[in-house]
Amino acid sequence: MEEQREELKKMLVEIGPRGRGRPCPKGLLEKVLSYTVARRRQGAELLAVGEELGMSWKTLARRQAQRRGKGTRRHPAFMEVRCR
Repeated sequence: MEEQREELKKMLVEIGPRGRGRPCPKGLLEKVLSYTVARRRQGAELLAVGEELGMSWKTLARRQAQRRGKGTRRHPAFMEVRCR
């Protein structure tokens, strides 16, 4: 697990800062999320996982929700309406 963490940290440093309009490559994102899930199963808090990788825990939470197909909004932006 430690070897995987160091590899991910190195890859994240190599690609530089990410943010709006500069997404993380999908392959790397999948590896980061797989690591996050594994660490969470070990009992680590999301904050700790983010610190281990040098990422915001909020980013990890948002990306996990998107991966599961759940948005981070409590209410959808658009709702289907049917008129009779």
